[in-house]
Amino acid sequence: MNDEVLKPLMDLVAFKTVRYNVEDYERAADYIVKLIEREIPEASVEVVEGIATYGKKRKVKNILAYVDAGADKTVALVSHYDVVDAKGPRRIKVGDSVIEFDPFKPTLIGDRLYGRGAADDKSAVVASIFATKYALNELSKNVLLVIAAEEETGGEGGIKAVADKVAELADEVIVIDGMYGVIANGASGVVHAKVKVYGTQGHAGMPFLCRNPTHALIRLLNTVLNYNIFGAYSELPVRSHFKTIADRLTITRLSAGLESYNVISRDAEAGIDFRYVTEEPEAAEDMLKRIFYGAASSLGLSMEDVSVEIIGNHPSRYIPPNHPFITRFKEIAEEVTGDKHVVGVERGGNDGFIFARRGIPTLTYGAMTEDSNIHAPLENLRLDVYEKLIKVLTEYLKR
Repeated sequence: MNDEVLKPLMDLVAFKTVRYNVEDYERAADYIVKLIEREIPEASVEVVEGIATYGKKRKVKNILAYVDAGADKTVALVSHYDVVDAKGPRRIKVGDSVIEFDPFKPTLIGDRLYGRGAADDKSAVVASIFATKYALNELSKNVLLVIAAEEETGGEGGIKAVADKVAELADEVIVIDGMYGVIANGASGVVHAKVKVYGTQGHAGMPFLCRNPTHALIRLLNTVLNYNIFGAYSELPVRSHFKTIADRLTITRLSAGLESYNVISRDAEAGIDFRYVTEEPEAAEDMLKRIFYGAASSLGLSMEDVSVEIIGNHPSRYIPPNHPFITRFKEIAEEVTGDKHVVGVERGGNDGFIFARRGIPTLTYGAMTEDSNIHAPLENLRLDVYEKLIKVLTEYLKR
């Protein structure tokens, strides 16, 4: 592995760019700006501040770097430098020994780099910078690097803060936040919601005097999970053992009670992640509300007992697999890597919807693999895939 592209990645992984670590957020953004200025002095760099709206409000930095090749078209390479949190130390068995490491201290083990953000999505940040550098003297299109904050939390201070500016310049968008070998021409939408059940607070020794919202929430969630809500299938293919992609509802967070074990709380809440395939985001919100209010009614709970608050909604996106942007990128990727690539729709989601809904052709590609452990312990990046990603992007910028 070329140390020129490995060292900056390891440096970047070492920054703990989680939402509450303001200092490392700042340091990482400054590091990226200096890296671009050093490796691509021809680029015009702009730092655009946004206001993070997830958790404590604060300023976050988004980085735009434009390289004018005098071409008629501009491609935006989009990535993000924030990560989900990770706990350590982590242990991995290698042969007869066990290696222990902190997820924010990048560790090379065999042909992989371990560390939070190695695959999602700091490898994309560095890959976009060096691909532009390597293609610089042969660029066939102008390049706009878009390196955003707050992607993992979906707040307003990240890509949304620069979306209009990017849309003015970009004719096509590559979101480098996906699976290697898969050219994603679409993605399911996602609604995040907070479901809350209200009751009356009291002493746990006398539960008959209270309405326990935690018990009611458990019954409500169990009822919803037993609903046959997964029938809205799309004809869009995905790289999966499923032939089609369907709506998916997942409980991701639970919260109830005070610190005391002997107090029945006055409310309890659940965080919901609802992935949908309809092209109408408002219809997805309505569907989610109908599911929960219908289940609540079947349990004898009123509208005053239950609330469903929509936290965010990222619409689905899709362009045909035979779109020239898709076919051209696929042809180059297969030629450069020698690996067969497929075109399909993502089960997850990323910042691509921001540009797709503005009518800009958008695809997703990246260096993640099925064993990268994204958002999980032991996140890792295959170094050979990382090199291939840089080569594919470099060649695409040239042609």
